[in-house]
Amino acid sequence: MTGSKDKALQEKDADTAPDTNGADAALQRPKYRRKGKAEVDASAGAASGEGAAGRAGENTPRARPETNAHDEPGYSRILGMAKLPLVSVVALEMLFAGVLSLLLIEYSHLLGPLGLILVPAGIWFEWFDTFFHEFGHALVIVFSASEIVDFRLNWDGTGSVSYYINSPQWPIAWIGYAMPPLVGALLYWEANDRGLATQGTLVVLAALVALVTFGLPNEEPESTWTIAGILIVSLLLLALICATVLKRYIPVDWVQRVMAATMIIGGTRSVTYLFGFGEQSDAASLAELTAVPEAFWVLTWMVWTVLCVLVVFILEVRDRRNRQRTVADSG
Repeated sequence: MTGSKDKALQEKDADTAPDTNGADAALQRPKYRRKGKAEVDASAGAASGEGAAGRAGENTPRARPETNAHDEPGYSRILGMAKLPLVSVVALEMLFAGVLSLLLIEYSHLLGPLGLILVPAGIWFEWFDTFFHEFGHALVIVFSASEIVDFRLNWDGTGSVSYYINSPQWPIAWIGYAMPPLVGALLYWEANDRGLATQGTLVVLAALVALVTFGLPNEEPESTWTIAGILIVSLLLLALICATVLKRYIPVDWVQRVMAATMIIGGTRSVTYLFGFGEQSDAASLAELTAVPEAFWVLTWMVWTVLCVLVVFILEVRDRRNRQRTVADSG
């Protein structure tokens, strides 16, 4: 198919934040083991007894706090008051981000008038999922011998990439649903004070959106450039909030978490679409290219998504435990 223009990927991509949930939890004061009577020399005078007690107190090891939610600065008050194990807290936070994403994107119509208000927010999150889906396609195309003809984002949250085929096509088709969970896992993990600060992450995202949307060919740029402008401005505004006192009142980290959750579960939200059911999809394209059933390719995306969730869950638990130990040692 060398040199032929291919529109196979012009599909509907329906699949395509430090914790500030409450006041910082109070630091636990280091606990010391009380000195028993057997440790005091009864024959010693009052002065010498006091000196021995002081020395014993200095050498007494500090008790390490349990890894509960209330020991971690920045946890929500509800989870902190419940004193849940750290593993449960991380799992509940991830679940909450996913449920919030689903409510905004898929089920906002169930919320009545409030849902109508939330629809623009849902589309805003879905634009990020679509962008990274199409960015995955474009990235493989750029690093292959193929050539991008059109990179497009649509108002309804869909998008497409068209290109001339001069290289194997199946990696280009497969990466679309693999890229958003990978980026989403990275963003979710980074949202809790690791790597770049949240402010820096938002600026990097804005720069990436600008580079891709304004740098790649676009046959009809009106919608793509306008959507990109909205995303860039909103990301920079959120980054600006991180540098002001407003960050105490606007949970920017949770905006990033919901954005990440939207990308992680994007493929799962589109299972019926992925199986085709009368519409062209990446799974259908892969089935045509490889003679391997669509169900196999959908399964690979589901396994990849579960792997991304598992890795970010393990990293979250590990890093928060390390931070708790650091707080305990420095306290």
